[in-house]
Amino acid sequence: YTDTAHGLVYYSAYASPDGVSWTLVPGSTTALDLPQPLLAGFAITSHLQGTGSTVTLDTVSVETISVPPPGP
Repeated sequence: YTDTAHGLVYYSAYASPDGVSWTLVPGSTTALDLPQPLLAGFAITSHLQGTGSTVTLDTVSVETISVPPPGP
């Protein structure tokens, strides 16, 4: 989310147990100073230290709307 009034860009993490319903990860919203805009990204974890994870993503979309995160 870009707060043009204050010149800040906020990024938030979301998690999904089923790939359909997504929930904001509490405390994940942060302002980042990146040299270029971040378009999109996914972080995948096995939740086991030292163990890799495999994932298949389909029906992925990127929205052009910007919704303010809760309590930046």
